[in-house]
Amino acid sequence: MIQSGAKGSLVTTLQKSLNSHYAAHDFPNSPYNFSPPLIVDGDFGSLTQSAVKDYQQAHGLEVDGQVGPHTWHSLGYC
Repeated sequence: MIQSGAKGSLVTTLQKSLNSHYAAHDFPNSPYNFSPPLIVDGDFGSLTQSAVKDYQQAHGLEVDGQVGPHTWHSLGYC
């Protein structure tokens, strides 16, 4: 699981994946209003957390802003 404050290659992978899903119109930037596209910097900050929450909301996942097994699976990993 990764969450706010995490850094590294898993966060970079997450940010790239969220950008790709957003570009494919897979989820909106609401109601948590991140600023797309995310900067792919490997730092799980507030905008990445908001994007995760918007993705989770749009996919019927628990909206907690953390990326655990269910969110990873929904993104196409695991």
